[in-house]
Amino acid sequence: MKFILQKIILAFLLGAISCSSSEQSSIEPKDEFIADLDWDQIKERGYITVSMDNNSTGYFIYRGKTMGYEYELLKRFTDEHDLELRIDVTKSLEEAFNKLNRGETDILAYNLTVTKERKKRIAFTEYHNLVRQVLIQRKPDGWRRMHPKKIDRLVLRNPVELIGKTVHVRHHSAYKSRMENLSDEIGGEID
Repeated sequence: MKFILQKIILAFLLGAISCSSSEQSSIEPKDEFIADLDWDQIKERGYITVSMDNNSTGYFIYRGKTMGYEYELLKRFTDEHDLELRIDVTKSLEEAFNKLNRGETDILAYNLTVTKERKKRIAFTEYHNLVRQVLIQRKPDGWRRMHPKKIDRLVLRNPVELIGKTVHVRHHSAYKSRMENLSDEIGGEID
């Protein structure tokens, strides 16, 4: 079990270290790639800097104690390799990418959607969490008084039903690209 955990953490760490900026991604970098650091240099230096966002599962501080799934994985890894773990909380993914490119951080610990554009700039690890993109929608007005079958008829179940609807997604995200592609696939505009 310990060996498997080490492999997962090592893959997570090493896969995220290298990065290239030959093409633009959906997160547009402001800085060109200048970082050139390998694993041996990180070990010699004695610390690894990780860019993370403050969220309820990956990294947070509760009653003065640092916690989070990604944090715990990284902490175990750095402890096993006698490295100091330095956390850099970033406010945006763009900021995290730019800090990585400038060499201010060594890896990104974010739950990112793998896209072609991002794969040109970042070496992804094996995933440890796989999710599907889903549409979240409001239940119809008065749904508490409705029969479940009526509710089911009123909510969207087919992507074609999105034509002419307004869908809110994060700007410059993989979700925005997915909505644009879906709009092309179904032959109608999604606002």
